Amino acid sequence: MKLLQTLSRSIALLGCALVIVLGLSACGGGSSSGASYSIGGTLSGLGDGKSVVLQNNGGDDLSLSTNGGFIFATALGGGNVYDVTVLTQPVNQTCTVSNGIGTLFGLNVTDVAVTCVTVSRSIGGSVSGLDSGKSVVLQNNGGDDLTISANGGFVFPTAELSGSTYYVTVLTPPSEQSCTVDNGSGTVSGADISDVAVVCRTWNGAALIEHDDAGDASDPQVVADGNGNAVAVWAQADGSSITHISANRYVAGSGWLTPIRIDSDNTNDAVSPQLAMDGSGNAMVVWAQAGSIWAKRYTAGVGWGAAMSISSGGTSVAAPQITVDTNGDAVAVWQQLDGTQNIWANHYLAGWGWGTATTISDGVGNATVPQVVADTSGNAVAVWAQFDGTRDNIMANRYLAGSGWGTAALIETDNSGTAANPQISVGADGNGMAVWQQSDGTRTNIWANHYSAGSGWDGAMLIEHDDTAGAIDPQVATDTSGNAVAVWTQSNSIWSARYTAGVGWNTATSIISGGTSVAAPQVAVDASGDAVAVWQQLDSTQNIWTSRYSPGSGWDGAMLIEHDDAGPATGPQVAVDSIGNAVAVWAQSDGTHTSIQANLYR
Repeated sequence: MKLLQTLSRSIALLGCALVIVLGLSACGGGSSSGASYSIGGTLSGLGDGKSVVLQNNGGDDLSLSTNGGFIFATALGGGNVYDVTVLTQPVNQTCTVSNGIGTLFGLNVTDVAVTCVTVSRSIGGSVSGLDSGKSVVLQNNGGDDLTISANGGFVFPTAELSGSTYYVTVLTPPSEQSCTVDNGSGTVSGADISDVAVVCRTWNGAALIEHDDAGDASDPQVVADGNGNAVAVWAQADGSSITHISANRYVAGSGWLTPIRIDSDNTNDAVSPQLAMDGSGNAMVVWAQAGSIWAKRYTAGVGWGAAMSISSGGTSVAAPQITVDTNGDAVAVWQQLDGTQNIWANHYLAGWGWGTATTISDGVGNATVPQVVADTSGNAVAVWAQFDGTRDNIMANRYLAGSGWGTAALIETDNSGTAANPQISVGADGNGMAVWQQSDGTRTNIWANHYSAGSGWDGAMLIEHDDTAGAIDPQVATDTSGNAVAVWTQSNSIWSARYTAGVGWNTATSIISGGTSVAAPQVAVDASGDAVAVWQQLDSTQNIWTSRYSPGSGWDGAMLIEHDDAGPATGPQVAVDSIGNAVAVWAQSDGTHTSIQANLYR
C-alpha cells in the first residue's frame, strides 16, 4: 500500500510538472479558468453506531457515520493534488483508503474507496503444573469454555474486539488440583493477548515433620516467606512430664530439615507457641513458660538466636501472639494477671532487640485472648475480649510506629449477648478487618468491623444471616489490596464471606458438603487475593480438609489432604507465600503417639 501511495504521489507531481511546462496553470495554485472539482467516494464496512473521520490534504475533516457515498466540503481547482487519509478510526475497527491520492484534471473525483473492517484479537496464554491425564476448563468473560488437557500454550476459540475487556477464570479445576490465573483480565488493544498465565498446583501428600516418640506433639503453627520457605513450631512432650518447644524448617527445593528443640528450660513446661515471619525468611517465635512470655528469633542464613523473656511482672501469663512486619520488626501481645487480667505488649526493633513490656488494655475488666497484626509500615492493631461486669465485649488498640500504643477502645456496642474469639488481619495499606462471634441472646453470629488507616473503625456489622444455627470460630485474612476472606463454622459446615475493598461484604456461602462434624477452620490469603482454607472434619475419623478460593471463580470443591486413619487429625494451620504456594500442618495420632504432619501445596 505504501509503495502504491508513493507511486501515486510521484505521478501526481509529474503531472504538475507537465502542466507547468505546457503553461496551463501553476500546480496547487488553482485552475486558470477558475473551475473547481469535488473530492469524494464511497464508505463501506462501517459498523452500526460507529463513525470515522477522514481528511483531505491534512484538513477539511469529514465525519461519517453511515456507509455510502461521501464528498468533502471543500472543492479544489484543476491541477491540485488530493490526498485522502483516515484521521480517527472507529471503535474496534480499522479503515483503509484506496484511490485516495491523485491530481485533478477537469473531472470530479468519485472513486475514493474507504473500507472498514472489524478488528479482533485472540485471547490466550499458557498453562503450567497440570498433572498428566488431567484437564482444566477455563472461561473468558463468563463463557467461551476452553478445556485444556496439557501444559503449554492455549488460545480461546472466540477472539475479542479491540477496545473490549477480557476476564479469564477457572470454571472447573483439575481433579485434586487447584489453578490460579495471573494476567487474566484487561482491555484488548493493538495486539493479541498471549500472557495469561494459568498455574496449577497439587497437594503433594502428608509427611511427618517430627520424629520424637518419647511424648506427644501438639499445637502446631506454621508461617511462610516470599521465597516458598516455611517454619513450623509446636509443643513437644519429652516423656518426663515436661513440654518443650520444637521447630522445623522447610527449604524450597530441598524439603523439611531435622526438627530441633528451641527452648532450654528443663524444669518448666513451655506451651502455646506462636510465630510470624517477614518476607525475607526471618521468623520470631513466642511461648509461655515459667510465668513469663519468651521469644526467640530465627535469622535467615544464620539460624536461631537465644531465647529471652519479654514480659514483666504478673502472676500468670497466657495466650501469646506475635506479628512481624516487612522490616523484621515485631509486636508481641499476651494476657497477664495483675490482679485483673490485662493485655500486655512488647515491641521488637530489628537490629536492636526487645523494648519494655507495657499494658495496652484499660484494666476495667478481665481482658483475654488477644490477637495482633502489623502492616508493612510497622503499625499494628491488637484486639481482645474484655469483661464489663455483665458480658464480654471486643476491644482494640493501635500501635503507631515511632509513637507507641494509643488508647484501648470498644469496637462493638451490641449488648444483646457476649462477644468472643476476636481475630484481626491487615492489608499493606494499613486498613484492617476484625471479626468475632457474638450472641444475640438466642444464637451466636459472626460480626466484623473494618479499620480505615487515618480515620479509625467504620462500625460493627453482621456478615452472616443464617438463623438456623449458631456461627462460631471465625478466622480472617487480608490481601495486599485490603480485600478480606473470613471463614467460620456453622450448621455443621464451613462458611465463608469475602470483603471487597471499597465495596463491602458479599453474601456468605458454605464451602463444603458432607461430613458429620467440622471444626477449627483456618484461612490464609496470598498477594493476589487467592485464599486457602483448612479445617478438621469427622468422617470415619477426624481428617484434615481444604478448599481454595479465587476471586474470579469462588471456592473449589473441598479436598482431603491427609489419609492416615490410624487416629484423629486435629488443629490444622495454614500459611501461603506471595505467589500462592501453601503449607498446612496439624497434629496426627497414630493410635499411640500424636505427631506433627505437614502437606505442601505446590
